[in-house]
Amino acid sequence: MSIKNWVPKRNRYTIGYFFLFLILLFLLRAIWKTFPLRRPLYTHPDVEEIIISWSKIIYEPPDYTKPRIGFGENGKGVKLKGEEAKISAQQVEGSPFMSVIASSLVRTVHSIINRSPKNLLKEIILVDDFSSNTDLHLKLENHLSRFRGFVRLIRAKKRLGLIRARLTGARAARADVVIFIDAHCEAGDGWLEPLLDRITENPTAVVCPVIDGISADNLEYQGGSAGGVGGFWWSLHYKMEVISESEKQRRKNPDIDYL
Repeated sequence: MSIKNWVPKRNRYTIGYFFLFLILLFLLRAIWKTFPLRRPLYTHPDVEEIIISWSKIIYEPPDYTKPRIGFGENGKGVKLKGEEAKISAQQVEGSPFMSVIASSLVRTVHSIINRSPKNLLKEIILVDDFSSNTDLHLKLENHLSRFRGFVRLIRAKKRLGLIRARLTGARAARADVVIFIDAHCEAGDGWLEPLLDRITENPTAVVCPVIDGISADNLEYQGGSAGGVGGFWWSLHYKMEVISESEKQRRKNPDIDYL
């Protein structure tokens, strides 16, 4: 029995249009998942937020609860020794300085994502202050595509300077708390929770951690020191001040008491 025998003639076109609508809906859904139509979250005459296409590769932070072998695992610093240290030094000396900055930037992003609780980290905003380094252009965008919109990239159309660039990122932020981080940092285990805890106690507080460093010679991880606090010369240049004796006596537990 053909469909003509049990479907009224007036309804045949309706059923055909219905199935055609379902097919178009399926195709539109497939196109949307492959090429999501997204608009910039932040607009300004001097800057442009880059719409990064989503990669098929989905980045998943490593599971630090499982035993891992190798340098830099479980928050431990990378300590190169012997022949490895010599090779690393030669490679850095033969590379452009800006290329090292590009690799440090990627290292910073990965360490923040890997070592931050998912429920506390809303987004990462990178502000490119009119950089001329080609490694920070399309190559960087391709790398950030694996984060599927979690890492946002804003490029300045002209040189803004450090403070204006940071203010640009702050204006574009959507979270309740904004943390400013340089492009050459490595987040350690438990770096975020103490900062948010202090802000929870006092929402008007501006907190600053004691941070570890990354060597400019071979990108070696270097532990920080709690032996000073930030200050300024009369010229407004940054410097480290010695902690006063009264402040040392006030802090009963240097690990948790703020300066």
